Amino acid sequence: MNNIYSIIDVGTNKISLLTAEAGKDAQIFQHISKVSALGKDMENGLLQNKMIERTIRILEKFIQKAKVHSDDIIVIGTSSSRDAKNISLLSSWLNNKYQIKYNILSGESEVKFIAAANVEEFKEFSNLLMFDIGGGSTEFVWIIDHKITHTQSIDLGIRRLQNKFQYNSVKKRELIRHLLTFLPLKLIEAPTVVGIGGVAVSLSLLKSQFEKSSSSKIHKAEISTKTLLAIHKEISTGNEKMLTSIMPFEADRSELIETGMMIVLEILDYFRGKSFFVSERGIEFGILAQTQSELKKMLIQG
Repeated sequence: MNNIYSIIDVGTNKISLLTAEAGKDAQIFQHISKVSALGKDMENGLLQNKMIERTIRILEKFIQKAKVHSDDIIVIGTSSSRDAKNISLLSSWLNNKYQIKYNILSGESEVKFIAAANVEEFKEFSNLLMFDIGGGSTEFVWIIDHKITHTQSIDLGIRRLQNKFQYNSVKKRELIRHLLTFLPLKLIEAPTVVGIGGVAVSLSLLKSQFEKSSSSKIHKAEISTKTLLAIHKEISTGNEKMLTSIMPFEADRSELIETGMMIVLEILDYFRGKSFFVSERGIEFGILAQTQSELKKMLIQG
């Protein structure tokens, strides 16, 4: 069991657990996620106590699930953990109770791991633009002729937008478009676009529900802009009962899906994409792709 690791990703909106063998194409034992809403109503750089408590409850359950397979547990924090002035409430609890280090990743490191998880997954395409929308930030990776040429992280996330504008779609769209202008537009002409992680996977599930499709394929599924626009129109004008029936998500995640879809549509519009492919290979897979020595460094108690 020495080669088995559990990666717990504490995001701004959800926590994910991946237990698998290290390396490429290794056996996966479990891959689950739960909405924590850690960054909900975050103000002046301070996480809400009730969100920290909820995150701790989820972490306790995930750590117990992880220990079934291995004691090698790596916990990472991303956007909200970088921003929060009181993140020590969470990191100290983790260290004191479980002697587990809380690895807060920089935006640069986050993009690196996302790229590592996906660069081989879409090698049939030579020129790619990848994006991973999180609760607090979105990471972008440009791949030209099968080589990573540029990476960038911007403070654009579904929970961050929700905190700032609640249900004001006009203001959300204005900010999304403004933030996207900080990205290089012409590094790749007509790139193949890939959406990574929670938002992209949720949209793939939503597409299947919307089209009443029997297909269970998520990884590498393709979703067109036309389909997204049709779904967006349906859910933005639908009643609560209809939304509940069509959305295969937890309630806390459902309230954010329209914001996530808005971000995807604006990304596709900015880069003139007509569709995007879905990748289930999030940051956890990129960490597992690292060398044994790099993984061991992340295990050292903080």
